[in-house]
Amino acid sequence: MKLLYQTCSLLLAALLCCGYGGVQAQTYYNKQPEFIKANSQWVFGNKLGLDFNMPGIDAYCTKISTVHPSIAWEGVASVADPATGTLLFYTDGRRCWNRNHDLMDTSYFNGDIQHSTTQGVCIVPMIDSPGKYYVFILTGRMGYVYYPPPYPGYLYYAVVDMGLNNGLGGISAPNILLDTVPLSEAMIAIPDHCGGIWLVVHHAEEAQFRAWHITASGIATNPVVSVTGTRIQGNATITLPFVGARTVPAYATGGMTVSPDRRKIALANVSPDRMFNGVLLCKFDPATGMASDAVLVDSMGLTSYCAAFSPDNTRLYLSNESYNPNNLARPVVTLNQYTVSVYDSSAIAGSRVILDTVDNYRNTSTSYFRLYDGKIYVSATVDSFLSVIHDPNQAGLACNYQSRAISVVPVPRCPPANNYNSTEITTGHSLPTEVVYPFYAPDTIYRLMLDTMICLSPGESFPPMRFRAGDDFSRWQWDDGSTDSIRTITAPGVYWVRHINEGPCGGAAIDTYAVGSAAIPDFSLGEDRALCGDGLTLEPGIAADSYTWSDGSRGSTLYVAASGTYWVRAGNGDGHCTAADTIHVTIVTPSPQSLGDDIVLCKGDPVAYPLQADVRVGAEVQWSNGSREPSVTADTAGVWWVTVTDTPCVSSDTLRITAEICACFFEVPAAFSPNGDGRNDVFRPVIEAGCPVADYRMHVYNRYGQRVFSSSHHLKGWDGLHNGAPAGIGVYFYELSFEGGTKQRRYGRKGDVTLVR
Repeated sequence: MKLLYQTCSLLLAALLCCGYGGVQAQTYYNKQPEFIKANSQWVFGNKLGLDFNMPGIDAYCTKISTVHPSIAWEGVASVADPATGTLLFYTDGRRCWNRNHDLMDTSYFNGDIQHSTTQGVCIVPMIDSPGKYYVFILTGRMGYVYYPPPYPGYLYYAVVDMGLNNGLGGISAPNILLDTVPLSEAMIAIPDHCGGIWLVVHHAEEAQFRAWHITASGIATNPVVSVTGTRIQGNATITLPFVGARTVPAYATGGMTVSPDRRKIALANVSPDRMFNGVLLCKFDPATGMASDAVLVDSMGLTSYCAAFSPDNTRLYLSNESYNPNNLARPVVTLNQYTVSVYDSSAIAGSRVILDTVDNYRNTSTSYFRLYDGKIYVSATVDSFLSVIHDPNQAGLACNYQSRAISVVPVPRCPPANNYNSTEITTGHSLPTEVVYPFYAPDTIYRLMLDTMICLSPGESFPPMRFRAGDDFSRWQWDDGSTDSIRTITAPGVYWVRHINEGPCGGAAIDTYAVGSAAIPDFSLGEDRALCGDGLTLEPGIAADSYTWSDGSRGSTLYVAASGTYWVRAGNGDGHCTAADTIHVTIVTPSPQSLGDDIVLCKGDPVAYPLQADVRVGAEVQWSNGSREPSVTADTAGVWWVTVTDTPCVSSDTLRITAEICACFFEVPAAFSPNGDGRNDVFRPVIEAGCPVADYRMHVYNRYGQRVFSSSHHLKGWDGLHNGAPAGIGVYFYELSFEGGTKQRRYGRKGDVTLVR
């Protein structure tokens, strides 16, 4: 038995599993259940999809890159149902596919026809219109080859309505022009403080963030413009092979990311001539949409494509490409961690920790980072793996970076029309952009503190818990009348707090949350098992609320008929308090033994028969004569057996070698004396002992031809009487015939015998 893990699945805070102290509110948009489910389906730029709803990440095929001759390396987006995690639709900025991987419409979006805009698509749910989504699209890559026209980086949007086409969705409003300034490749959505969402883009030529405000009333007429980050700006003209002179915009290539608390933005920028490379760290105000106080992360020459913040906002992860003097075609790439809790450029640069160094084109600076559900996933250029930072809050190597941790080659779950070669399915350059939801709406349920399930070990009582209200409010009122920002509870129940905001949003938000408790399942599948031939029914042996097996089944037992490693996760408390165990089952196919049919020999024939056992490598052999070799020679009559032990299988067979009397040896006496002295009193043939006799006949005649005796059994002889009286002394004649021996040979003899007294 190998225990996988035993953990609490808490919606509020994972620390509740281990020690119960103060619980601070997680004011992070990416912890919302809507966010987790809506972002659980990832599509990539090269036929790949990942499903994060499975016990293990499940890969499948998409239709991206099957329509156009060029592969959609990046600039893709997908959205799932915010309650179930079921895929709704996905897009590459040109076409849109529904959950069945069929095109929603034959018309094109005005996205980048080269499929090389880092964050070229962003999906934003329409506020107060469930089932409707904005799809924001950047028209063209702002790199040196395609800038200026024909694709100057305009911003369009379309509307997808999932109520159309019997729930498969349709495009109700395509290609609505929103912004006509030249824009970079970066585009993300950020929840504001008042139930709205900011769509943030960046000017291609100027140090200017442009935030479009999305509310229940729609999209604002004009963006909020903030200028910051003057250290990376300016255009240049360079001459490139095959394309000639091109104007290079200051913010040519790269992506943007926001911290979970929505207080910082990181903008990565890669210029083709490396003149304007760098990563800007800016403060962001989710109440106003303004970016400010930009500082440069590390050196001006930092070549990074994208970045990601840790869940606690204190770390920033990015890669950096530097030239390899030994091989210019193979850059040296480092994966770096920076501590950004102190907002100072020098301090940030000095905190750099190199987590990995790779001299490999397949891990270049185009690495794309994405924080999801507590981990940071990293994709590299055209790879079939994802790398993972498992503990991104931890400093340095303690963040537990695992290179190429997840294989993304899908099992056969491709759409019927897609006969893909698995080696063609890769991550492309990027990961899909995030789908965000309003963080809260005034006078409605505030999603700061979520329903919580406390997972208790056997015999453990409910612990005191301290809840802290949101910091972004002026004052609070709890269900027990207290007005402190902290409330301590000692029992399960339903609680609420009113967040009163006297700032720019105004109003109040009530957060109602339920706290329950459930026991962590305590079970074991047992030790690893080895079976012979038959399958095995696995069962935890406990009653739990839910079960999830390694094959995705949900029953309380699982029958396995093949060797492999199997696991089950059992849960209580609506599946939030879980434990898991794994077992390795080895099923060995037995090797049946066959020594052949039993052997019958004629008595006196030589015995020399070779016997062979069926023995696999590692099996043990035992013969009846003590030999442990795979073969022996049977040299005596008797019982020969072999037992082969191929753990856990034991097989055997037995061979009997029998020596039979095939032919009978017999003699007939020449005289007998029936005088009662116990010697030679009866006349009969002497047949070899043990010889089978059948169809026996013996007749005795006197000299006149008169029959004086007859017998049909070889043990019954003539006692010298005739008609009850002693026969006279003299010569008599006999006639003898019978079948004898196992071969049933016919014997016959005629002769005379002398009767004496």
